[in-house]
Amino acid sequence: MDYNKVQTIIDILQNSLIVEAVRPTLKDKLLSADLSEPKLIAISGESASGKSALMNTIKQYLPNATYLSTDNYFKDFSDGIALHGSFDAMLAAGYAMQAPYSIHLDILRQNLLDLKNGKDVKIPHHLLDGSGKTILNAIPVKSSKIVFVDGFCTLYDEVRDLFDFAIYLEVESSVQKKAFFELSADRKATEEQTKRIFKILSVSSEIYIKPTKEFADVVLNLLNDEPQQSVLVKDVISCLSGHQVQAETLTQKLIHPSGDLALLWHSLSPTLQKEILKELDGK
Repeated sequence: MDYNKVQTIIDILQNSLIVEAVRPTLKDKLLSADLSEPKLIAISGESASGKSALMNTIKQYLPNATYLSTDNYFKDFSDGIALHGSFDAMLAAGYAMQAPYSIHLDILRQNLLDLKNGKDVKIPHHLLDGSGKTILNAIPVKSSKIVFVDGFCTLYDEVRDLFDFAIYLEVESSVQKKAFFELSADRKATEEQTKRIFKILSVSSEIYIKPTKEFADVVLNLLNDEPQQSVLVKDVISCLSGHQVQAETLTQKLIHPSGDLALLWHSLSPTLQKEILKELDGK
């Protein structure tokens, strides 16, 4: 990639309010990237960290890319549910949903290799009907120049070497808990069940998921901030497409503040906010 384009992308990342860290090696990886060959991009993080939300945002700007969720690669655990009586009882008995042994990592690796080589694949389909069943070779996925793969296991030892770039989503515990409970409610889980499952998965995340953050090229914290997320995705993709990126001004950041800036900004009176924006617009 062109040096100026790469430097612009690095600048965009480092100046974004939702980017927590940029790995020093990312610049060299971008400079050596051959965009004429398929690229695999991992989006990793804990449950309810915003992986699906980020994927949906990217789809708006790259509708022709390939999108794959590793949630489909769960091994069939219907026998475990039958044995223990329910999904949360199975977890309470010690079945670690986020452990490598719970995922078809061998199939995932082969599918990723094929996609990287420009081959279409058929991935498993894990049913979300409470049965715990997984059907192999069920969902056709076409290869393309860019393949986004979201899932907590994308940076596990067995597959992370296949990814050209990796994004890890950090998440505030309060934001994560709210998102997890909303998702569970959509799936008709009771509040008590959700509390038990959330606690078990939180402990499991400390063992299996959080340690993989060190392998990410970029660490994001979406902070439930859709405007900032959209700005970041749009600017990076615009730069890759060769379009001019308009640097976000302080005025624009104050219109949709987030993080510490939001706390500071909202502590000001509306009159003072208007005066500051008026002063900035006049410069």
